[in-house]
Amino acid sequence: MFRKKRPKTHRKQSQLSTEEAFRLWEKTRLRYVVINHISLLGNFTHDVDFQLVLKNINKTLQEHAKMLEKELKKYSINSPEPSKKDIEAIGNTEVLVDKHTAQFILNDLQLIVSKCFLTIRDTVLNDAIRELLYKIAKQDIEMYHKYLNFITEKGWLQEPPLYKSLKNAEKRIATNEVWHLWGLLDNRYLSKHKTKYYISNVIDKDFQILLETGINILEKQTTTLEKILLTFGVNLPEQYAKSIATPETKERFSDEYIFKELLISIIDAVTLEGVAVQELSINQEIREMIKAFIFEEMDVINNVIKYGKVKGWIPLVPQFRS
Repeated sequence: MFRKKRPKTHRKQSQLSTEEAFRLWEKTRLRYVVINHISLLGNFTHDVDFQLVLKNINKTLQEHAKMLEKELKKYSINSPEPSKKDIEAIGNTEVLVDKHTAQFILNDLQLIVSKCFLTIRDTVLNDAIRELLYKIAKQDIEMYHKYLNFITEKGWLQEPPLYKSLKNAEKRIATNEVWHLWGLLDNRYLSKHKTKYYISNVIDKDFQILLETGINILEKQTTTLEKILLTFGVNLPEQYAKSIATPETKERFSDEYIFKELLISIIDAVTLEGVAVQELSINQEIREMIKAFIFEEMDVINNVIKYGKVKGWIPLVPQFRS
């Protein structure tokens, strides 16, 4: 008997790009490295709460590693060298104090978070792999966020220069937090202006609705950022004109070109937020807000990529062959 051919769409989803293959491998490798590092440094920890936090982080990383190993095997990708099961320290376990150990782990988790944004940028071919990597990325960011809260409560986090607000002396905010918030707001002003301009040039009605949905998200985030900056008495960036003149002809830009510009803009915004979320350490409320922005925009990117595939606007990227 002849085997029934699988649908073309299924065959496409079983394909993997060269970058997706690397991201699976790299994400697995980094987990092995950090698991080893935490296992080693765990021998030098004294605080019971800290030991439990590290145990939970290692458990999460091991769960991720298992999921990633399954995909590596599925696509016949050679896995990196696995983490060691038992690492014992020989010598004086009083050499390190918990505060110093906490800083080492913080650097490890920052590295893991930084890699998440390469994943967001580069996984466009295989929907299932992208959604898996996005899921892991969200958990990475959440894990980092909780860890930062923990070491802040312990008093183990070094404090950066604070912004001296003349308007709100009660709430604390760091100088770099003000800078990141201002930059994110400036980015949204520009994104709103570009999106309105693109809407006036779009031909496809479905695509126009998608762009208008994006405007609504930008408006909501803009209002939130403005409110926080004004609370601390920070001058807002210069805004663009609110209305855009409708062109006489819509032949200036193709819908495909506008789509690609839109996708790049969203990814750039998430990248800016990715830098911010790694550096925001003083104001927990602001870090929570930026994290929410990232998660919302990751979902938007995922849906935009799927929409672009339906329209045939996602380019055929180099594919991995085992």
